[in-house]
Amino acid sequence: MAILSRAMHTSPLADIIDHTTTDKRLGNWLPTASPKEVRAYVRDHLETLYHPACTARMAPLSEGGVVDARLKVYGVHGLRIVDASIFPTIISGHTVRSFTIQSFLSTRALRSFGMLMNTHRLGSPAGDCFAAIP
Repeated sequence: MAILSRAMHTSPLADIIDHTTTDKRLGNWLPTASPKEVRAYVRDHLETLYHPACTARMAPLSEGGVVDARLKVYGVHGLRIVDASIFPTIISGHTVRSFTIQSFLSTRALRSFGMLMNTHRLGSPAGDCFAAIP
């Protein structure tokens, strides 16, 4: 935060920032805040700006994979994952578009091959999620 504070008070950036505002949401008060206040502000306002992927990697179990090529979760009977978490490695482009295409094609393929028989679609903001019905 100290480095960012110095940057925001150095030209040319300092010339375009309104340092007189009293809106605490903008963080202009941070240079005069205590380290404890800065930590609290960062903890309360920090968020990711990336799209997580590869957290349930499609790969052999022996290589750290979570799902197999049929999207089945190792060790969990009847559960498949159809979202960006199964990407084996992070792509160099924006993951949302790739996920949208991958999810669409995967769910269509699963339906076509009858692999979604006895499953239930779960509403998810991230896309189609399915759980096996016992």
